[in-house]
Amino acid sequence: MKKCFLACMLLVLLLLTSCIMQSHNPLQILTGKQTKLGFGDYGAFNHKEGLVISDIPRENTTLEIEFDSEAGVSYDPQTGSVKGIVKITRSVGPQITGYLVELAQVSPDAALEYLKSLSENK
Repeated sequence: MKKCFLACMLLVLLLLTSCIMQSHNPLQILTGKQTKLGFGDYGAFNHKEGLVISDIPRENTTLEIEFDSEAGVSYDPQTGSVKGIVKITRSVGPQITGYLVELAQVSPDAALEYLKSLSENK
């Protein structure tokens, strides 16, 4: 029981210090088999085979997938490959984070200049 509690506490610590909490935008693209054990949208256990995309975006993030409209999409379990994907494009635009809030508290003029530079780069 102590090991289970310790594992849960380590998981909570990992989540609180992970990329999500530090304004990063994690993306995971896998081909092949994926098995998950835990609670989520699909229940306590799920198994997927093929193309798996896990994206945890924030504001101003886009993910575009272009498929081959003639060939379609197929998955070969022998090789673990997905065919029919022409291009995957992901972009992350300007985001307001706690770092900008801290900058604005120290130097409002610098924060304003930073925001102006973001609008100029569009």
